[in-house]
Amino acid sequence: MKKILFFSIFMLFFTACSSINVFVKNNPSSNLNNRGDDVPITIVLFELDDTKRFMEASDLDLLQKPEQVLSRDLIDFVKLQVEPSTQKSILEIKDERVKYVGILVVYADQKDGRKTKEVKKISDLNYSGLLFNITSQNISAIEVRIAN
Repeated sequence: MKKILFFSIFMLFFTACSSINVFVKNNPSSNLNNRGDDVPITIVLFELDDTKRFMEASDLDLLQKPEQVLSRDLIDFVKLQVEPSTQKSILEIKDERVKYVGILVVYADQKDGRKTKEVKKISDLNYSGLLFNITSQNISAIEVRIAN
């Protein structure tokens, strides 16, 4: 009985420690509309098994038909808007099938040369947090330590 209790506690601890929390930070003036107003940004977060199709796909295809474009590489996704000057916790990844987290950022003004996609490999993370930092020209994936 003690062995079963110990094993159960160990598995609970292991499962709790192996999750990844994903945050998004939308910096001020990252998404100005044609009148210069700072407006919410649309993002799509993808839980992926592989990144090849994600990186090759157009932004429009990822936005409109992610299941068809990503096929079996897609585990799950969430689409939402993030207000300007806001940092939000978006999801907690517990599924061991997820090898990568990808983000698609849809700006109000689609300028050429602006980075719209970023991906991070889960196994490269040493901590339990991942922050996608969005500016007017760039998206960066930053590993963060989550305080308990």
